[in-house]
Amino acid sequence: MTPGCRPNIGITFFATDTPGYSIWSNGTLQNVFFLLLMLRACNEVGEVWLINSGDADRLPTGIRAMGLDIEPVRFGEVADRLDVLIEAGAQIRPQEAGAVRRRGGIVIAYRCGNDYIMDVERICFGLSPGPIFDNTYYDEIWTQPQHENTCRHFWEIGLRAPVRVMPHIWSPLFIDRAIRTLERDEPGAHFGYRPRDGGKRIAIFEPNLNVVKTFVTPLLICEAAYRQSPAEIESVYITNTSGLTDHPTFQHLTRAMDLYQDKVLSFEARYGLPLFLGRFAEFVVSHQWENGLNYLYYDVLYGNYPLIHNSPFIKDAGYYYEGFDARQGSDALRHALRAHDQNLDAYRAQAQQVFDRISITNTENIRIHVERLMTLLQQRNPAP
Repeated sequence: MTPGCRPNIGITFFATDTPGYSIWSNGTLQNVFFLLLMLRACNEVGEVWLINSGDADRLPTGIRAMGLDIEPVRFGEVADRLDVLIEAGAQIRPQEAGAVRRRGGIVIAYRCGNDYIMDVERICFGLSPGPIFDNTYYDEIWTQPQHENTCRHFWEIGLRAPVRVMPHIWSPLFIDRAIRTLERDEPGAHFGYRPRDGGKRIAIFEPNLNVVKTFVTPLLICEAAYRQSPAEIESVYITNTSGLTDHPTFQHLTRAMDLYQDKVLSFEARYGLPLFLGRFAEFVVSHQWENGLNYLYYDVLYGNYPLIHNSPFIKDAGYYYEGFDARQGSDALRHALRAHDQNLDAYRAQAQQVFDRISITNTENIRIHVERLMTLLQQRNPAP
């Protein structure tokens, strides 16, 4: 790269025709597009391409439906113009990284998931592999604060590259589009908290795909609150339980609850969050383990729904409890059940502070990303 030029950037993505694949399929997808949209709005950079490593030639239908007018390119189409290659939605090959670096460019791994925990589970439980250690050279690894504790040394030592903790970024672009689609296609559905008389309806949305986000602690929180104040809770829905309900341990745990015995508890498949909150529930109880920055939290807060959570990164919003403390979580839930309707304006203002902090238009977030790119490029191409 010639010093002083605006760098061209490629961000990897895996395009697929898999039915049901959408922007909501996983958080990494949203991360990819938030990063791309933020960088495309920067005057300091040149072209920003979505580099397709998948088996389809265009964005999946479920992603195009979000209004993303983006045509992905193949690596070979832009290889001779790339100054920055960011591995995000698809793994790059060592020869691709080498091609970028030979022309003075840099290669960054943008890690959005808890690879340490997921790889430990793959090894211990015989799950499908997720290869990331293939001798690809990275100038730096970017991640968010939620993964620093467990993953920093896993990546630094395993991938032989320094880790840089970057801001978590978000935009209401996708949830706004989903809300418009919901209200168009589902007559009577409304996204956005509305006070409701009588017992409240609670949803648990944890994906139950690995140990970082499961239904167990939210269930205990709801159960503890129900035992103290059964009249305050009308129903508790545990979503994303398809394939779990036949497991003996799942059955033993859930059937031990008063919620189950009193037919307050139900097990549901996977639903889009706007639809479920728009029709069936108005409270959300959540739990994470070493994964405290989740787009679901922002979407729930965006609708002004009461979020009972244990994310230390957004203590200033929602109703917070510590760690695995289900008793404290129950107190937070009971407080929300009784006080939320009277504190809507303050709740909304606290959420807005979070949105301002994580926005892709936040000048500090933009500055941190762009300055880091420029620093790495200058280190590779010092001025004469």
